[in-house]
Parts: sequence; C-alpha cells; structure tokens
Amino acid sequence: MKHNASNEHRQDGEEACPERSAAESNRPSQPEQPPAEEARDEASRPTKIWIDADACPVEVRDIVIRAAVRLKVPATFVANKPLYVPESSYLSMVQVSLGPDVVDAYIVDHATEFDLAVTQDIPLAALLVARKVSVISPRGDRYDASNISEALAQRNLMEQLRDQGAHLSGQRGFDEKLKRQFANQFDAELNKLLRNTK
Repeated sequence: MKHNASNEHRQDGEEACPERSAAESNRPSQPEQPPAEEARDEASRPTKIWIDADACPVEVRDIVIRAAVRLKVPATFVANKPLYVPESSYLSMVQVSLGPDVVDAYIVDHATEFDLAVTQDIPLAALLVARKVSVISPRGDRYDASNISEALAQRNLMEQLRDQGAHLSGQRGFDEKLKRQFANQFDAELNKLLRNTK
C-alpha cells in the first residue's frame, strides 16, 4: 500500500494541511518513467554478429573473429556440429540440433535490426532482410530489400533446373580475391552499423 509522502515527513505534532491534502489528491498522477534501459532508442542497442557457420569458409570465420575481438562486438557462430571458437568474452558458439533449417530458425529468432549476419543461404538471407538485419554472404555479396527478391528468384530457378537434371557449373572456389571482397564488405557494413548505434 502506498503511503502519503507528506505525512511521513511531518514533524511530530504537526497536523496535515487539509487544503494541501485535497489539492494533492486532485492532482493528476504523473506517469511512471520507464527504466533507462527500456527508454533508450532501439538504435542504441549494441550490434551483434551472427554467422551461419556450417558451411562458412575458415577464412571468413577468421576475419569475423579478428574484427569482433578488435571492435568488441559480440559474435555468435551457429552450427549443428561442434565448432572451435577462440576463448573471448565477445565470441560464442551455439550448437543446435540436427535437422533442416534448425540453424536458420535460431538465427532468425535471435537476430534483430542493427545486427549483421553472414550466410550463403539465400532463403535465410531473405528472412533476415525482412527483419531489417544487415546480411552479407561469405563472398561479399550484400543483401537488402532492393535485391533480395531477385537473388531468391535466381536461387529458386537454379535449384529447379538442377532438379530437372540440368548440369550447371558451380561457383568458383573461395580464393584470395573473394576473401578480400568479403573482408572489405564486412568491414564497411559493420562499421556503418556501429556508427548508427552510437
């Protein structure tokens, strides 16, 4: 039960002023201020990095690890098999159960706006873009609302052609050029997010 603060701070023998008590009782109550953490603008939420790690090249993982530790940005590697991650308060590994799209579901459930995700899974990228998560592929391709529909349509077409028995040339191996391309795009995207969340 709430107590009247004016009564609690009266000196002994002092009577409460009826007029003041009536005025206080008629005064509109002030809305409670939310805790500082809840009142912060969403943009101030720390950026996090999410890595679809099952098929992520080792070179890409190394780039992410170095950047996360250097810039003090939490990075979570999600896979359905054990994965070594160096010991750091900014690095973590989540092993999910085996099954189709289990890794995807975990990342979608946890990633939010102002986060950065690394995946070569176009359907996962589409789900993340819809949640306003920044997405790049291990090859340095950036996905956003302007290009994800085209990328998804092309991916679906290629899958349909393969199902029909078409022999399609695969992507070239992950070479030094693609490594630099990813590093440059990752650095640019991460620094942009960090500037926006300061």
